[in-house]
Amino acid sequence: MKKWIREKSFLIFAGIIGIFMLSISIIRASTTGITYDEAFTYLNYGKNSIFYVLKTALITNGILANNHILNTFFISMINMISGKEYIEFLIRLPNIIFYAIYIVFSYKLANKYKSNYVCFILLLFNYGVHEFFGLARGYGIATCFVLLGLYYLKLWLNDKSKMKLLNISYILMMTGSYANSVTLIAFASVCVYTICILIKEKNFIKYIKKYWYYIGIMVVFGLIIIRYHFKISAEGLPLYGSKKGFFNSVLVSIFKTYGFGKFSIAAAITYSSLFILGIAYLRKKALKWENFYLPIICFLILIGMTLITKKLWLTGRSLIPFTPLLVFGFIELLEKCKFNNWIVQGIIGLIMIIPFVFNLDLTGTREWKGNYQIKADSYRAYEERNPEILEKHNNCIPVLNFYKEKILEEYGYNILDGV
Repeated sequence: MKKWIREKSFLIFAGIIGIFMLSISIIRASTTGITYDEAFTYLNYGKNSIFYVLKTALITNGILANNHILNTFFISMINMISGKEYIEFLIRLPNIIFYAIYIVFSYKLANKYKSNYVCFILLLFNYGVHEFFGLARGYGIATCFVLLGLYYLKLWLNDKSKMKLLNISYILMMTGSYANSVTLIAFASVCVYTICILIKEKNFIKYIKKYWYYIGIMVVFGLIIIRYHFKISAEGLPLYGSKKGFFNSVLVSIFKTYGFGKFSIAAAITYSSLFILGIAYLRKKALKWENFYLPIICFLILIGMTLITKKLWLTGRSLIPFTPLLVFGFIELLEKCKFNNWIVQGIIGLIMIIPFVFNLDLTGTREWKGNYQIKADSYRAYEERNPEILEKHNNCIPVLNFYKEKILEEYGYNILDGV
């Protein structure tokens, strides 16, 4: 009876939080103007046919990192099905749908742990994750696929005889790489981690013999997206990244996405310290191939790839897809240390919820705060027949072009030329 009450209580909690999160994301997505990156994506890629979008994965000439393949594909599909163009909410709809899926599987994954409340809160109350599920970018979709991959990885870890669960995890992580190619690092982390487990348990050769055809298909799709990633991040192309080193670019930035602001450095140090103290607390147990090593593997691959390729450090929004993986490792460590009582869950939960509440904004997102006035000014330029109103926004040409085309289609007036 007590177990039933606990399960129902958590379901009600997750349901209320999930509906609240999805609702405010829908409100923001349907009422705010288009942002620079969304407009650039839509005008250059998403407005084209779905066949053109698929072709960009193979033919990368002229394609920039702004084109997140799956996001662009879904935008094009919505465009084709609805027959409507330049509708901000429809352009963002694919991410909204994946947000609903993300919320459901956050509950399902959290339900696998005694620390179910804190796991759900850590997955849902990352304000950056929440923001990007309401924007027409690939980060949210990639984050959803990483979470799905980890969910099936957890199922496999609970019963390693069911190799198909591992295959599903691989497929989902690979798919996430097509939503945003930086997810390749998360996928590589899962591959390294699971291969080590297979080798340790003497099942690696057996797995290869049984699923060689599947592995071959995965290698082909992997090479395609790896090639795509290096083509769009080649020298001289516009890229988003940081030169501040691993700690500031990656660890501190992760907590900035949560909304910790000036407290992000302290949060990064605390998170790192808890990991080290947790491993020290477990001592001999930590020497085994435990699940909480997954984020460490991910960080080592990220550091290695950055140093070898001499690229910019991933930072800010580029780290959004790694959120489920970091939460997965933290919760696994928490469970192993048996620090999953109500007091610990309550403290961690409160620490995560407070920054979310302070950052909550229905009128815009943090990274493109200056873009949201352009929509109102564009319609004012139409109503007053005055293109000079838009001159202060000349640094946001994609957004201006988006509303030029939208108003031209609606009213037959060019707000930039005044005709």
